[in-house]
Amino acid sequence: MLQLITTLIALWLLAWVIVLILLRNPSRSYTGPASVSGIYDMWANDPKMKFYWGNHLHAGFYGQPAGRKDFIRAKFDMIDALANWGIAQPAPTILQQLENPQPGAIPIRILDVGCGVGGSAVYLAERWGKGVQITGITLSGVQADYATRLARSRGLENVSFLKCDAMNQAFAAGSFDIIWSLESEMHMPDKERFMLEMARLLKPGGRVIVATWNVRDPFVAPLSASEQKHVQYLVNEWCHTSFDSIPESIQLFERCGFSEIHAEDWAQATMPSWREAIFVALRNGNGLGWSKPVAWWGNIRDAYTILLYDSAFRKGLCEYGVFRAQKPAGA
Repeated sequence: MLQLITTLIALWLLAWVIVLILLRNPSRSYTGPASVSGIYDMWANDPKMKFYWGNHLHAGFYGQPAGRKDFIRAKFDMIDALANWGIAQPAPTILQQLENPQPGAIPIRILDVGCGVGGSAVYLAERWGKGVQITGITLSGVQADYATRLARSRGLENVSFLKCDAMNQAFAAGSFDIIWSLESEMHMPDKERFMLEMARLLKPGGRVIVATWNVRDPFVAPLSASEQKHVQYLVNEWCHTSFDSIPESIQLFERCGFSEIHAEDWAQATMPSWREAIFVALRNGNGLGWSKPVAWWGNIRDAYTILLYDSAFRKGLCEYGVFRAQKPAGA
């Protein structure tokens, strides 16, 4: 009997060692646009994402300092906080046009780059009504189709969605008053080209708002070998290309001709999002996506990755950068 117990314990330990070895090696990496669209096609079809996350595949805003909040409510608050910080504060006249459009006025045109399943664009289209015309773009055709159905189910005609590569957009120069990018910059293979494309698409005087994940400034505190490995795992597992530091991103805005550049780190305000992404499923679990061994393994991998993100933000290894800038009126 003792020998059987010893054998079972040994097998259990061996199984955990194998699981940890598998988890510590990223299962994905960025290999081009198809790798990004593939992962988002999969997530758009995942019932867990819609049930637990609503239609918002991005962080929530929990306040400064952060407090307790409903998981999905925090995501709506993130959109409001970003709109307030990126539009209302620097450009109150634009906000007035959005909220109180004059009869016959041309709607403010917004491009949502990396729109996901449409949650942010639909919410803003409902909030601002006739004052806005929003176009959402995503590499995922599944996401674009889902977002279109979501908008139509709400009776919205002031928002549309397209499958489109942000690096190769067919819109004419000066097409948009505002460009909004919520957690999509990390997927761009050439960030300078992406930034120049946003500058091209904005009207003179137009504004850009970006929320993204950054790495700690290595010029202030160089990353150790283990920290570099940690960051690279996060980059690979969800098909990102790289994380820049906040100062590097500011310099990129400057090189691409933007003015009135302002940046903040919202890591503390968004940090509860990571653990809540796991806790909400444990509290409200109804068996979604757990019926097959393959789904179990995918859920375990995602949970492990989320905990690594949480650790990186709590340690200050990663930062949540928000940026706003303007295309000069004479550009």
